[in-house]
Amino acid sequence: MSRLAGLCADHPWLTIGAHLALLVSAALVLAQRFSSLAEGSDDPAEAIALALYDNSLERVWGTSPEPVAHYERFRERFGSDHLVAWVVAGQGPLEPADLQLLQRAAEGFTAPGPHRAEVLWAGSLPYAPPLGEAPLSAEAVEAFAARVASDPAAGRLLATEDAGWSAALLVAVDPATLNDANLEALVPLLRARFAALDPPPDVEAHGMGVPVLLGEVRAAIVRGMRTNLPLVNLVVLGLCLLVFRRPRVVGMVLGTVLQGEALSLALFLGTGRAFNYVSCFMAISIVVLGFAACIHLFVRLREERRVRPVREALDVAVDTVARPCGVSLATTCAALLALTTAEQVAIVDFGLFSAAGMVLVLLCTFSLAPALVSLVDPGETAPGHPLPGLPTPAQVGVFAWRHAGSVLAVAAAVMALCAVGATRLELGSNIRESFVARGEVSRAIEFVSERVPGIAAFEVALSWDADAQPADAVDAVERSRAVEDAVRSGLRYRGEPLRQGAVFSAADAARSLCVDPDHAPVCADGWPLAPALKPLAEEIAARGPPRYIAHDGDAWGARVTVLLDLPYAHEGIEVAERIEQLAEGADPGVRARVTGLGPLWNELEDSVVSDLMDSFAVGAAVVVLLLALFLRSGRALLLALPANLFPLVVVAGAAGWVFSWTGYHVNSTVMMYLTVSVGIIVDDTVFWLLAWQRERRAGAAGEQAVRRVLEEVGGGITLTSASLCLGFAVLTWSDFVNSRILGVLTSATILMALVGDLLLLPACCRVLSGLGGGAEGRG
Repeated sequence: MSRLAGLCADHPWLTIGAHLALLVSAALVLAQRFSSLAEGSDDPAEAIALALYDNSLERVWGTSPEPVAHYERFRERFGSDHLVAWVVAGQGPLEPADLQLLQRAAEGFTAPGPHRAEVLWAGSLPYAPPLGEAPLSAEAVEAFAARVASDPAAGRLLATEDAGWSAALLVAVDPATLNDANLEALVPLLRARFAALDPPPDVEAHGMGVPVLLGEVRAAIVRGMRTNLPLVNLVVLGLCLLVFRRPRVVGMVLGTVLQGEALSLALFLGTGRAFNYVSCFMAISIVVLGFAACIHLFVRLREERRVRPVREALDVAVDTVARPCGVSLATTCAALLALTTAEQVAIVDFGLFSAAGMVLVLLCTFSLAPALVSLVDPGETAPGHPLPGLPTPAQVGVFAWRHAGSVLAVAAAVMALCAVGATRLELGSNIRESFVARGEVSRAIEFVSERVPGIAAFEVALSWDADAQPADAVDAVERSRAVEDAVRSGLRYRGEPLRQGAVFSAADAARSLCVDPDHAPVCADGWPLAPALKPLAEEIAARGPPRYIAHDGDAWGARVTVLLDLPYAHEGIEVAERIEQLAEGADPGVRARVTGLGPLWNELEDSVVSDLMDSFAVGAAVVVLLLALFLRSGRALLLALPANLFPLVVVAGAAGWVFSWTGYHVNSTVMMYLTVSVGIIVDDTVFWLLAWQRERRAGAAGEQAVRRVLEEVGGGITLTSASLCLGFAVLTWSDFVNSRILGVLTSATILMALVGDLLLLPACCRVLSGLGGGAEGRG
């Protein structure tokens, strides 16, 4: 790093020209990519939006995992599993005009538009009254509602009470007309079409389903990045003005940070990647961590410039900070690269490109910044303390040295209390927890969940062995009925039996047929006799998507749908396994596999959490090994461990107490925070310990050494910690709860790491006062 900085300072215009060429090249690569996308698409804006933000399964998990491949085969065979429950509720008794409204809504939802859809609602049932122009009588409506209530398969579609009524229109959207860019427009489109019908003021309607939630996640990510990335750059600008005050210094720092940021984003997007709910945090991480490296260099340069000419001050500043910056880069990149051991493409991309971005930002810091300094003298004077009235880092460190026993005792008590809190953390990922409790999405979830059996569709794909194939469509319907009955009677969800209408299959059409009194002669015990069942089964098998009976050559397949409230990831996986057991127990020749958009995201989230736990362990081990390698002292490593365990234990414990009170669970976002934080929190410790080793080799001892260390690096580590805290705190402005959690946890951890470096390290040095001898002294 020192040689690179010296070379660039000797040839400033050549260095600046090279950086401008890199910037122009990056812009040309992105322009070429986006223009080619726009030319090959019917909707250029949508194509470019997908190139920037894509939260689809293929982008997050990749196409190779077996669950994704099975899901694609399911969709090819049976069609859409993208179910959206559009629930309409009104006051008072159900009136003929209400049914007419629902009929027009169903027709409007299937009208040509950006999404192709089929609608199942009570008016689709075989015993539904004609809903043409002629108005129905109140008696006919009442009789129809009673039949729906008595239909075990259709109870989810219409409910009437004295106080009001509710109806569900199950909208099955063709996945071929959906992508991650237009998912978020699905419910607004349904709402606009429903509002065009001019419903009465006392009628309320909301739509919800897993596709809707995924669309809302994407919308929250897009809003967050559009807000947070400019905001974090404004935070960087504000901190520069506060710390350096001189416009020319602020311009040099910002120019360096923005150049690294631009090259990192160009590298990420130029290689065909897109942001998703994992990689959306990458850009902010690069900005705030890159700014921290600039602060160390310019703070040191500012101090050296007071006593040396500009070029000599630059050389001394670079020599002082190059090694600790390199060590910090190595530890941070090690923690990030540990993420590449994960199975999910999004996590691998986050770790790989975040590490690459950190390298680019550091290269800009030690190339562009020296070139700019050699052309524009930052000045000789240093501004005063940015926060007058507060103790300086040196004063805090000396206090900790003098009261080492008390400091360590308090720290041990706090860690013990927080360790108890950490035991209250519970693993669990539920997409519902990603949204603000009193927000629009949460209100829609509550409204719909109260009126339908569930909004998460567990799709059970049934296939049979070659020697156990159904004889015909009738046999396939009969065997679907057996599986449906077994699941309905045997499955308990959260200790409760399933709600009415939670399970449906091809057998439901046959059951609904027998609810109609006109078909009573051809039914027995609520099931059609053979002469009536055969044409119905053949009609079901011949229907287009979404299919519940599929016949490919000699192979038959069937589909059973189970609607449940949104489960936690591990809970959903257990439910899926139980459904498969019940289905295979009902028909010994059948093979059952649960899939669908909801279950697939459960598997993905559970896999993400598991892989991030492994990455955290790998990253922590590699960081410790790197610290041992660079510090070259067992005692120095022993000093580093308490100061870096302290923030993790304190924040994990505090999170445990808060999460247990709020009901929040440890999901993939929390695990990602742990993996990233383990590389960030050691950075300032590296600066502290390397400075301590230099002072001990120079002959300083005890309190004097602590004072000199913190006079040299205390300002830098305090300012970098403040910048990191404020930078990640920007995430708390997001309406995406996962972003808020990441921002709060990371900022709190960095703050506690600063406490550890200013208080625990001096106290530990006092206890392990023999650090200056032996191996450490030679290091």
